[in-house]
Amino acid sequence: MFTLEITPGDLQAAQEHAAASYPEECCGFLIGRFDAGTGTTVLRVLPVSNERQESRHNRYLISPETVLAANKEARALGLDVVGYYHSHPDHPARPSAFAEPASRPWLRSGSAASRSPRPDGWSPPRAAPPSPLSPRTRSA
Repeated sequence: MFTLEITPGDLQAAQEHAAASYPEECCGFLIGRFDAGTGTTVLRVLPVSNERQESRHNRYLISPETVLAANKEARALGLDVVGYYHSHPDHPARPSAFAEPASRPWLRSGSAASRSPRPDGWSPPRAAPPSPLSPRTRSA
């Protein structure tokens, strides 16, 4: 079974990001370590800006440049991007009909339902298994 460990402080940071972004969706990265034996550990939450120009209340966008910057920051710390999170303002904390077909098998995210002034219905992020494209996970 694939597990994800996240501290209450990191979970709170993601929830606060969702509350501060309301009524728009927030998004961010989960930085940490993959371990096939014990699961994935989140060691840092990295909030980023929703770069989408329209429909920000029910969609988010993280540009390739932001993804690259987050991966570089994680690597500099000897860590990996182990997942993503985003909020669902005024909607249930579960994958949407839009998000489910758009996701990749190695790309998992957590979502939070949020209402002002604080998030409600948070559902813990799901970890992303290592990408087959990652140099750290490729077999030699």
